[in-house]
Amino acid sequence: MRNFASLGDKMIVQMAAGSVKIEYAALGMNTNNLQMNYIMRIGAWMLLLTLLSGACTIAVGFLAARTAAGLSRDLRRNVFEPRWKISPSTEFDKFSTASLITRSTNDITRSRWWSS
Repeated sequence: MRNFASLGDKMIVQMAAGSVKIEYAALGMNTNNLQMNYIMRIGAWMLLLTLLSGACTIAVGFLAARTAAGLSRDLRRNVFEPRWKISPSTEFDKFSTASLITRSTNDITRSRWWSS
């Protein structure tokens, strides 16, 4: 007789699985059918979770895009509005329209308005 203490737990479980399968067969149970039902049930759960995860990913992407677009809109409004309120006679002579647009865009890109 073998010394079972020297075997690891996993090896003992593997050795017992064959005996248990034989006992199930003696009782008239179809272990292949049981295993297939288990695999199908767990597979269906995995597929459902994958579909749910995909739907959540799409929803998060959509909400993040809307939030970013709204934030950009508000930042641009807050940056451009003061630029248009400057007096045309003094300020527009110093800076061209293209220069003002570039400066405003750079302010947003560099996140200058986030720190204040």
